Amino acid sequence: MEGLIVEPSRTYQRFLSSAIELGGLGTKQVSIGSEALMLLRNQHFDLVFIAMHLQDMNASKFSWHLRADLHICQIPVVMITSNEDKELLDEAFSAGVTKIFAKHELDKITSYAAQFSNQKYKKAISGRILYIEDSQSVTNQTLTILRDNGYTVDRFANGEEGIRVFQNNVYDLVLIDILLKGRLNGRGTVKAIRQLEDQNKNYIPLLIFSVLDDVASRVELLRLGAND
Repeated sequence: MEGLIVEPSRTYQRFLSSAIELGGLGTKQVSIGSEALMLLRNQHFDLVFIAMHLQDMNASKFSWHLRADLHICQIPVVMITSNEDKELLDEAFSAGVTKIFAKHELDKITSYAAQFSNQKYKKAISGRILYIEDSQSVTNQTLTILRDNGYTVDRFANGEEGIRVFQNNVYDLVLIDILLKGRLNGRGTVKAIRQLEDQNKNYIPLLIFSVLDDVASRVELLRLGAND
C-alpha cells in the first residue's frame, strides 16, 4: 500500500513521509498538484496527503479535480495545514477532502495511516472457517477476532456435528479444540476428518487448540493429521 505526498517543502516531505511509513504505508513525494494528478492517473495509490497551499493550486482545487475524474475519484485525500480558518477548512471538506490534520500532529497522522492500512488489509482477507469448540466464552472471543478480520466462520460445539458439516461444505481452514464434550474429543475429530474418503478435503489445514503442552501430545496430533 502506498500514499502520495503532495508537499512543496522538501524538509516537511521527509517528516511526513517518516510519520506515514511508521503507520505501515509506503510513500512517494511530489511538490505540485498537477504532477500529483498526472501520477494518480497513471500509477496506483491508496491515499493522498496534500498541503493546503501548493505552487500551482490549493488542496481544495486539487480535490475538486480528483473527484471529477472517474478513474481516481474514490481515493481518500488528507489535507495537512497550519491554517485554522474555519471557512477555508469547510471549503476543503466541500471539495471532497476526507480528513484534515494540523502540521504538528505527526503522531496522529501515523495513527491514521496505521488504521487505514489495517482496514484495507482486513477487507482484502476472505475465507470460510469451520470452528469446533464447546466453550462459549472462548468461542465468543475467537469468533469476534476472526469475523472482524473478514472471515466467514461456522461454529459447532461437538466433533460429530462438525464432521457432518465438514463433509457437506467447502472450507479453507478447520480449527478444533482438543477438549470437546461428546463422543469425539479433538483427537478423535482430527482422526475422523483425515480418514474421510473425499480426497479433495485432505489438503484442508487443521489447527488444534490445546492446553496440553507436552511434546508427546503434539507429535500424536501431528501424526493424526493436524497441521499445527
